[in-house]
Amino acid sequence: MLIEPPPVRILYMDENVALSQLFQRKLTKLGYDIDLAHTGSQGLHLAQTHPYDILAIDYQLPLINGLEVIKQLQCAPETLPAIIIFTRTGQEQYAIEAMRAGASDYVLKDTGARYLELLPIVVEKVLVRRQMETERSDMLATLSQRNEALDLLNQVSQQLTATLNVQNVIAQIMASTINVLGAQGCSLWLWDDAHYYLVCQAVADRENVPPLEGMRVTAGQGVVGWVAINKQSEIVRQTTADRRFLPEIDHKINYQTHSLMAVPLQVQDEVIGVLEVVNKLTGDFQSDDLSFAKTLAASAAIALQNARLVEALRQRTADLEERNGELDAFAHTVAHDLQNILARVVGFAEVLQTDLSPSASSRPSAEMHKSAEMIASNGRKMSKIIEALLLLASVRETRVNMVPLDMGYIVQEALSRVADWPQMAEAHISLPATWPVAWGYAPWVEEVWFNYISNALKHGGEPAQITLGATRLVGDGEAQEAIQYWVRDNGAGIAPQDRERLFTPFSKVGQKRKLGHGLGLSIVQRIVSKMGGTVGMMANDGPNTAVGSAFYFTLPADKQMSEVSS
Repeated sequence: MLIEPPPVRILYMDENVALSQLFQRKLTKLGYDIDLAHTGSQGLHLAQTHPYDILAIDYQLPLINGLEVIKQLQCAPETLPAIIIFTRTGQEQYAIEAMRAGASDYVLKDTGARYLELLPIVVEKVLVRRQMETERSDMLATLSQRNEALDLLNQVSQQLTATLNVQNVIAQIMASTINVLGAQGCSLWLWDDAHYYLVCQAVADRENVPPLEGMRVTAGQGVVGWVAINKQSEIVRQTTADRRFLPEIDHKINYQTHSLMAVPLQVQDEVIGVLEVVNKLTGDFQSDDLSFAKTLAASAAIALQNARLVEALRQRTADLEERNGELDAFAHTVAHDLQNILARVVGFAEVLQTDLSPSASSRPSAEMHKSAEMIASNGRKMSKIIEALLLLASVRETRVNMVPLDMGYIVQEALSRVADWPQMAEAHISLPATWPVAWGYAPWVEEVWFNYISNALKHGGEPAQITLGATRLVGDGEAQEAIQYWVRDNGAGIAPQDRERLFTPFSKVGQKRKLGHGLGLSIVQRIVSKMGGTVGMMANDGPNTAVGSAFYFTLPADKQMSEVSS
């Protein structure tokens, strides 16, 4: 259904009542809406209090003449309507003065009122001219806005390419988007590592920033999910009419989204996220807004990708520096340990070779058996060092799936690996009746328990008194709930100055408590850190604080599972 525009409103000021009424009847038939005024003061009042498209003013008005009416109207802050001034033949100078004061055109009145026949043509011409002036003014305003937006886009692009920090890039994107597009707010959504969820990474708003950060939608869900999957920009001028829109998110964050525009952040053919802009402050989102948003999104995507690459390069450099440091430590420590063990192997092999020579055939077999056993024992030590190094290397590279753990079973598997140790003969090991469930990777967790238990056996008391347990740690604020697992022994303890170096690769602690080649606790730290946990040594809260050590590791808790028996 087409809505017809309202009629053109004209105010005609003339002291001649008869001519005024004739003018009114003539132009009313042509579809104009006509008001009449017979004095300058009356016409000035109507013009100041009512909206008109055209003012038709006779120069010779009582009280206030037509020129003075125009001049007083010029003082008002509102834009003047189109003005037609009426003068008589021989008074053309008044028309010139009126045109200088702001009149759009003039008409010469003749005694026979034939000028009324010309008046509709003049009115139409004035209206067309005013429409052209309005369109020109709007075009210049639009062009000015576009130039300002392009200048701002250019500045934003330069700023985005000048920073290589991911957070700085995101902050710049947020601030620039709402300014360039004249919107109430915007949000930035990026894929998670699995490309299954779009996660809101940042939010900006001119008033109150809604708690949208961290919220996620699945691929294809909502407008942002649709844009990411289809690699297409989208304008939604009325969210209530679009089935893709998710009103429950607005409800959850106490926000009202009336309109939105979403643009994919794309690098070459890969979409890395979506930029969503909401609630245009003036009017609706238009194709020009979409063009600006696409330009901004293109610069933002490249800047974000570059920042990510630089960040990854920095992390890679840090990892390489760490590995180089570990390799240096390996050269000075592990090679030295292997050399000592290998020297003993060679020495005992030479003794065994001498024992088996013809000249020593009378040598007791017990001595030969001892030499062979020492070779085998030292060979096993070298094998354990190499296994530890291989495990340490695999932890760096391997990605695993975290699952709920049956900790009782894992602990029993670790205990079975030390069942034939000489220290186990008299050791007393206490276990809890149940274990709280945590998330992790079972083979790695077993290595952690084996390391802690074997250290407790080697360095605990004689006989060893070892206690295993777990404590549920309740999260504080946004902190994740975790389970702290621990092993406590009754050994000599560790000096405070040595505790900081416990988890350093290839380090040895103390004179009485040597941790072999120094790899064990370093592996523990890497394993647990990879699973999202922490490691450390607890303060001794027993009756004798100088005796015993307690080592712990934490893992994320599984709130959905109950405890299971050991």
